[in-house]
Order: sequence, then C-alpha cells, then structure tokens
Amino acid sequence: MLLVQMLKLLTSSFNNMVFTHGMSFPKRSEITPGTCIFYDLYQKDKIGHKIVSTIDCEELDIAQTLAFIKNKARTFCKKYPHFHCRIKEKNWCKVETIDYDKMIFMMDKSKNEIMEMVLNNPLNPELPGWQFIVTTNNSIMLICDHIYGDGAFIANMIREMFDDKSLNNLPEKREKHSISLVSKIWLFVRILFLIYKRFTLSKKAQVPLTPVTNKQICLAPLSLLHLKQIRDRFSCKDNTHISINDLIHTIIVKTNSLYFKKDTITSAAMFNMRENMNDLSDQNKIGYILLANKLHDNLPETLLGDVHEFMTFYKTTPATLIISKIMHWYYSWDSVKACHLLKSLNKSVDFIISNYMFQYKDKHIQHGIKVLNAYGTVTPCDANQMYSVTTYGDNVNIYLTYKEPIISDVEHFRNCFDETIKWIQK
Repeated sequence: MLLVQMLKLLTSSFNNMVFTHGMSFPKRSEITPGTCIFYDLYQKDKIGHKIVSTIDCEELDIAQTLAFIKNKARTFCKKYPHFHCRIKEKNWCKVETIDYDKMIFMMDKSKNEIMEMVLNNPLNPELPGWQFIVTTNNSIMLICDHIYGDGAFIANMIREMFDDKSLNNLPEKREKHSISLVSKIWLFVRILFLIYKRFTLSKKAQVPLTPVTNKQICLAPLSLLHLKQIRDRFSCKDNTHISINDLIHTIIVKTNSLYFKKDTITSAAMFNMRENMNDLSDQNKIGYILLANKLHDNLPETLLGDVHEFMTFYKTTPATLIISKIMHWYYSWDSVKACHLLKSLNKSVDFIISNYMFQYKDKHIQHGIKVLNAYGTVTPCDANQMYSVTTYGDNVNIYLTYKEPIISDVEHFRNCFDETIKWIQK
C-alpha cells in the first residue's frame, strides 16, 4: 500500500512537471527538509544515519596527527558554522564550548573494531554530532551524523585535509541523452508498471523481531580501470551507454539474488543532486529512487540492460526530481507520516545503495604522509542492507553495513560476490 501511495503521488504530478525543474514547498524550520529528516531519524534511535569517512595512510605520528586534525577541525567550524552546532527543536543551536579532546582522539583499536562501535552506539548528545578517531593501524576516521552533510559535503571537508586540495581525478562527462519525447513517456509508464509489478511479487527478507546488531563487510576494492574495461564490452540498443554505476548496481543485484535465492531484487538508491559540486548552500541534497530488477536468465547483459533501463528512466525523465520534491513537500506538511513512509520504503527493499565517486588520487597529509586509500560508509539505519560505493584513484571501494540477522553466513555472501565478479566478466 505504501508503494501504491508513492506511485499515485508520482503519477499525479507528472503532467505538471514533465519538463519543469521548479517546485516550491513550505519550510518548517531554518534547515531544509532534506537535512531535517535525518534529525528525525536520529531522534528515533539516537544512532540514525552516520557517514564514516576513512583515510588509510602510511605510518602516522599519533601526537602530530592529533594536533594536525584539531587545527583542521577549528578551520572546519569557521568555514561551516553548523559544525559548531547541534540541531535542537528543528533548529541549529550553537555549542558554546567545544572540547576538541573529546571529539578528536586516538583509540587503541583497529578501524574494524571502531566501526562496529560506531554502528551500534550514539554520539555524545552534548557535543556536535561528529568526531575524528585515529586508529592503531594508521587510519583517520571521521564519524559524522548525516544531518551535517551528504557525500559531496563531507568529500569537500576531507579534501581540505590533504596537502594538495585540488581535485585531480577528472570525472567522466555526464552522458547527454537524446531520447525522443514519445520514448520518454513510454519509458516513464513502463518503468512505473515494472516497479509496481515487481515490488508486489518480490518477497523480502524478514528481520526477526529481536534486538539486532549492525555489522559491516568490506566486499572489495575493485580496479576502476578494470571495471571500465568490463563496461566497454557491453552496448545498448538506444542512444545511451552503460555506466560504472549501472555495472556496480548489477553486481550487487546479482550477489543478492545468489545469496537469497531470489529472481527479483528491489532496491533504493541515494545520490547527489547538486548541479554545481561547489555549491554547498544545502547540507544535504540527495535524490531517492526505487529499482526492481528481475533476472530473466543467467546472462550478464540481460540483467545489466534491465538495470540500465531503470537508471535511464531516472536520468531522462523528471521522476527523480518529482520523488524528491514530493517527499520534501510531504515532510514539510506532516513530518511524522513522511518519516514513517520513508522508513517503510527503506525496510521494504532488499538493499539501499549510496554511490559517491571521490575525485581524489595520489594525496598526502601532514608533512607529506601518503594517503593509501580513502573511502566512506553509511550506517544502515532502517535498511536491511546499505551499500556504500566510493573511489580513490583506481580503487572502487564497496562496503556493506547490514542488520546481522539478514546476512547470517558472511563467508557464503562473500563467495556470492566473488562468483558474481567472475560472472560479469564472462
């Protein structure tokens, strides 16, 4: 019923918004609905959505590193004043005195041990909702509540920690689609029908009604160059092209299909909607889309084509804009019901994926110490599985946070992922 409600809202708005990009909605507070909704999610369980950004480095001098980060943190708080605040009653309220020793410290644990703590424990409610932890295995971890910013926002913060603050990975140019109006309308109707039909038929993995523990798996760093070589083997019948995002989403769908023994996998994707990556006037500006992919046979090109068609739908029609604006409007009108709808949607899908490509490589921090890798992950919150895909240089890092009852056999899940990698290369 929730899906039907969402589709009705979506289709009723299509006639008025097919070729427009403007829609206003009332604001309930000083912060935008896209940020405020994360505050409401935090209020429920005091853990909410956290973004964890990790920088793996060459050997660190702990004392020098802590002094270096504290100096950077003071700069962050001046440049982004809300990092000196905490949200209370839907407004940013300044924390008068920040004790940086409580927010930036070394912990005698590995990053994996720290991550398990972060996934299941709240941040100090008396301090701003972020902290830096230096680990015993030469990593710097920024733990930050999602209310402070999305992937693009946090990536800009991380960039300021590097000796060279430039962007040095040239991103691929965004694909320009030349699809006719009739094709767009047909695609719009067809994908809405497939979402409705496949969500109705798909059987979701059920979480037992017992306390759950959030866990994390590092599935890979894959080679970006190798993924591009795999992608270039596939082609499309229309005027569009397979993307790296299409390929990664296909890999995750196939892995879930093998592990859960299902031929229909439903998912939601969250991604950056900033037209200008340097425009950080909104802390959170992300889109939300739904996918329902069916494995008709065991051919990689069939599933990849199905994923690509869904992604083309969201790129070439105003569906993403409509969904995001309707959710913001609904939240501004009734935040309780909107949060309930979003939570129910997140629980109804097999997985959620957040994909952010860092435009960084060959970086150094603190007197020339080399950065070996940089990546992010997000706590699952209401999702059964949350995949975080980030890049650093040639590394495509895929991390999964999940509810422990959902994936009971981690080794088998890893084997399904490895089998999928072999399958996509056939």
